[in-house]
Amino acid sequence: MAKKIMGEDGKMYKVKKPFYKKVWFWILAIIVLGIIGGALGGGSDDKKADTTNDDVAKKEATSSNKKETNTELKDNFNKIALGDILNNGDGGSSLEEVKGIFGEPDSTSETNLEGQTAKMMTWGSPKGGDIMSSVVVSFSNDKAVSKAVTGLKVEKHDKVTLEQFNAVTTDGNFSEDQAKQEFGEPDGVSDTIINGQKQSMLTWTKYVNGDIGANFNITFDNGAATSKSNISMK
Repeated sequence: MAKKIMGEDGKMYKVKKPFYKKVWFWILAIIVLGIIGGALGGGSDDKKADTTNDDVAKKEATSSNKKETNTELKDNFNKIALGDILNNGDGGSSLEEVKGIFGEPDSTSETNLEGQTAKMMTWGSPKGGDIMSSVVVSFSNDKAVSKAVTGLKVEKHDKVTLEQFNAVTTDGNFSEDQAKQEFGEPDGVSDTIINGQKQSMLTWTKYVNGDIGANFNITFDNGAATSKSNISMK
C-alpha cells in the first residue's frame, strides 16, 4: 500500500514511489548499459577469426552492386520496429521477427524484474556491415524496445573537423537531417522510445579529423539535438 502523509491543509495525500524504485527504471538501466557494452564489443571473436583476407577482398571488389551492399545492414536494422519501454514494448518487433532478419544471436543475456523479462541479444559481424560491425537489440517481454548498430558502411567524404562539431547547437534547433547533410551518414546508430519520445544517438567514427580513434556522437530527442560529445577531434 502506498504511504500517506498529511498536508498542511489537513488532507491525506499518497506519496509517489521514487522513480529509481520503479521496475521500468531498472529495466531501462539494464538495456542502456547492455546496448553500450554490446555496441563497443563489436563482432564475436569466432566470426572475426573466420573472416579471411579473401573475404574482405570479395566484399570490396563487388563494385556492380556497391549500393546494395552499402545499405544492406542499415535496411535490415531499419526493419526492427520499437515499442515503448513504458508500455511493455507494445508495437515493437517480436523476438522471432528479429531472428528472422539476423538469424540466431551470438550472445544473449536475460534479467527478470517483478514479472517483467528484459533480454539483450547481440549479432556480431552481420551481413552487409564492416568486419567489426554488430547489432544489439533489447526486448521487454519479447518485444523490441531498443536497438543499436555499429559498423555501417558509409560513403567517403571530407573529414569532419572540431570546428564543425563545435558549431552544433544542442538547444533543439539542430536537426538530425542537418547532421547527416553536414557530416554524412553515421556509421553507428542507437534508438530507444521512452514515454512516446524517440531518442537516437548517432555516432561518426569514420572520416573524422583528429588523432587515431577520433570520433563524435550527437543525441537527438524526436529529431532535435540535445547533447553531443567527441574524442580526440581536431
